[in-house]
Amino acid sequence: MAMVKGNGYGHGSLGLSSILDRLHLVDALGVASLREATELRLSGVRLPISVFTPCFGVFPDILKHYLIPAIHTFDSLFAFEQAAKKLKRTKAPFHLALDSGMHRVGFEPAQIPELIKSLKGCSAIAPISVFSHLATADDVQHDSFTHSQIDLFELMSRQICDALPDPVMRHILNSAGTERFPSAQFDMVRIGIGMYGVSAIDSSLLRHPSTLHCPIIQIKDIPFGETVGYGRHGKTLDGAKRIATLPIGYADGVDRRLSQGKGRFLVHGVLAPTIGNICMDMCMIDIGDTPAAVGDTVTLFGGNVVTPSVSNAVTPSASNAVTPSVSNVVIPSVSNAVTPSVSNAVTPSVSNAVTPCVRNAVTPCVRNAVTPCGNAPAPTAIEWANTLGTIPYEIYTSIARRVERVYS
Repeated sequence: MAMVKGNGYGHGSLGLSSILDRLHLVDALGVASLREATELRLSGVRLPISVFTPCFGVFPDILKHYLIPAIHTFDSLFAFEQAAKKLKRTKAPFHLALDSGMHRVGFEPAQIPELIKSLKGCSAIAPISVFSHLATADDVQHDSFTHSQIDLFELMSRQICDALPDPVMRHILNSAGTERFPSAQFDMVRIGIGMYGVSAIDSSLLRHPSTLHCPIIQIKDIPFGETVGYGRHGKTLDGAKRIATLPIGYADGVDRRLSQGKGRFLVHGVLAPTIGNICMDMCMIDIGDTPAAVGDTVTLFGGNVVTPSVSNAVTPSASNAVTPSVSNVVIPSVSNAVTPSVSNAVTPSVSNAVTPCVRNAVTPCVRNAVTPCGNAPAPTAIEWANTLGTIPYEIYTSIARRVERVYS
């Protein structure tokens, strides 16, 4: 299962899901909310879509769009059963959440006997899987706790599977768990941040599939003693500076804490520091004596992928975009709901990774052919996260929807 919640971890859930669906790269998709799921379904995505954080009152719409909810409580179990009965459904599929130690959501061990009894009394719905979530799969210091979670999940899930007449899948591994605890793959794994180039072992082993870049829109020579930006925080006290203005700011996902030299962006092979405060829609960088010109591309973060030039950037046109209308959406039936075996668990390799390039909405012109004057690598989202004291998840998901996603 490919997790595309949070707008595909910032990479564009619709674009990614359409590619994954069209190329048959995964068996299912996972999102957090009904809104995320219906956007995909109404855009023509035909893969089974699971909603892992459904709120009360959404079950009629979940059934209408043939989505698969996660059930965390007895109240939600009974509400889903009643909604399915009203629509005269039988065996409407759902995922059953078990609390193996993270203590966020799910049924607890003491509730299993009552849960089994309730499940046997349901006629309109039926679990296609039981699952749990690991709290510290990426942290070797807590491996004993992770093993205890896996062991408890094995015990709880086995009780449920043995008590029900139909086969039920089991899954507990996220990206980090898939890398570090392969013996616990059960029947399916849920790949999230790993699909976007972040590893719990060594991120250099994965492709960082996205690049955030934009053009230079103006260059200014600022004399000694002048200031740059809001609050006059950009100083030229150590001499005159040549600065470039970029059409991207904190409203686009460039954290304001990267102001005043804390952030460095790649231009002509040189890491140029920010100068002054990052604005809502723009920011400024000190380009020094690089041969940068208006229209040249600046890479804010990238990785071990090649940033395409304007001439070869792929922006799907309406003729080849995967956006079928609602009338031809193929609704999955219960019989073809998510039933991958261990042998075909979703473990995307580098060879079939989706490689979107995230690009600022302003299209740069083709003036980025000047030979680079340095060979510095582009910053990565992981480095941004380290600078800001956060995690790559937040960096990726903070990239605003108004920033154009280009897939190649």
